This record gives sequence, C-alpha cells and structure tokens, in this order.
Amino acid sequence: MPPESESDQSGLVARSAKGDNAEPLTISEISSALKRVVEDRFGFVRLRGELSGVKRAASGHLYCSLKDEKAVIDGVMWRGNAQRLPFVP
Repeated sequence: MPPESESDQSGLVARSAKGDNAEPLTISEISSALKRVVEDRFGFVRLRGELSGVKRAASGHLYCSLKDEKAVIDGVMWRGNAQRLPFVP
C-alpha cells in the first residue's frame, strides 16, 4: 500500500477504502443536496438562537454564528440583505 500524504493523514482528503464504491462529492454537490433536503422538508425556515461572532467583510456580507445551548450553525448574509437589517448586529 502506498504511503499516505500529509493531506490524507489530516482527514481532509477523501480516500477510497476497500469495498467503498461511493465517489467523493464536491462541496458544491453536497451543499446543493443539503439545500434541497432542507427546503423539501421544511419549506420556509425561521431560526431562533444567539447571534455571535458577527463580522462584516469588505464586500458588505455578514459572517456569523447562530447558536443555542446544543448546536452552532455558521452562516453568511449577503450584502443586499445585510443592508436592509432593521438593527446593527
């Protein structure tokens, strides 16, 4: 068996295992699939949690985390929506 590269050892690169017939997905593919599942299952979604780590990029986009006592979701709000917020995060 060939030696593993540093990238492989970090767990950041998908490797094939014996008996594994699943092809690795791209980030875009898994993101699109997750988006479809959430939209199909929930339709319109409202979230409630604590907003933290808010950073406004030079582009005007807002990057942040929304968290509760058990989980954290990282997110982005595009510039157009961020400009219309009725409050300063």
